[in-house]
Amino acid sequence: MTSSERESTRPTPSRSICSASARKASSACSSTITGGFQSSALGAAHTYPSDSTTQGNVDRIAISGTGGSVWCGDSSNIWSFAQHTAAQVSQVQKDMVSFIQTQQAKYSTLVAQINAATTVEQVEAVNW
Repeated sequence: MTSSERESTRPTPSRSICSASARKASSACSSTITGGFQSSALGAAHTYPSDSTTQGNVDRIAISGTGGSVWCGDSSNIWSFAQHTAAQVSQVQKDMVSFIQTQQAKYSTLVAQINAATTVEQVEAVNW
């Protein structure tokens, strides 16, 4: 059997296999997005939660232009509801959006790889 004959006998990925792989990548993307991100808006790196409630709160505080308190953890993982100036909240928001967009771009790349796969092995090789 030639290599091209072996290639033609490999199973092609079914729609359900591709859909399952895309759902797995989507779930991983969502978990990563809501798992928190880093920002140095306060001068040093802090971890900020990024669940949907916190995303909305950061957006509302940034839009208000007044600054406000935002939950964050320092490098020792000590969490506080820390006061942020309007400029600091704006930076947290920018960092959050950049983080989310990076994760979504990664997800988009993985979906493109799944869609381009011609074998089950190629689909199964796509991992977050």
